[in-house]
Amino acid sequence: MSAVFVKTGVVYLVLGLMAGGVMHHQHHAGLLPLHAYLSAIGGLSIVFGLIYRTFPRAGRDRLAFWHFWLFNIPMGLIFLYMSWAVGAGRTFDDTQPHTNDMKLGVLALVLVVSVCVFVVNVFKNVTDAINE
Repeated sequence: MSAVFVKTGVVYLVLGLMAGGVMHHQHHAGLLPLHAYLSAIGGLSIVFGLIYRTFPRAGRDRLAFWHFWLFNIPMGLIFLYMSWAVGAGRTFDDTQPHTNDMKLGVLALVLVVSVCVFVVNVFKNVTDAINE
C-alpha cells in the first residue's frame, strides 16, 4: 500500500498546487480552501505511504487496505464538492449552515475513522524489531 499512498498523495499535491497557481493567476482567493486542503492531504498521504514503506508489515496488513479506501473515497467526494462550490460562487466563511455542510461533516467523520484505522494499524504492526 505504500506506493499507492505515495502516488495518490502526489496527485493530490499536484492538484493543490495547480489550484494555487490558478488562484495566483486570477488574483482571486476563492480557491484557497481547495488549494490548502489538497496540498495538506497530499502531503499527509505521502507520509502515510512512507510509514507503510518503512514498516512493511503495517503496509501489508488488511488495515492498510481499509485505511486507503476510507481515506480516499471521502477525499475525492470532498474535492468534487469543493470544486463545485467554488465554481458556483459559494464561499466557505458563511455563517449560515448549508445542507451540503452536513454531508461534508459526514465525509470528514469517515476521514477521522480512516486515521483511527491507521493508528490501530501502527500500534498493531510497528515495533522496534526488524519489521519485515
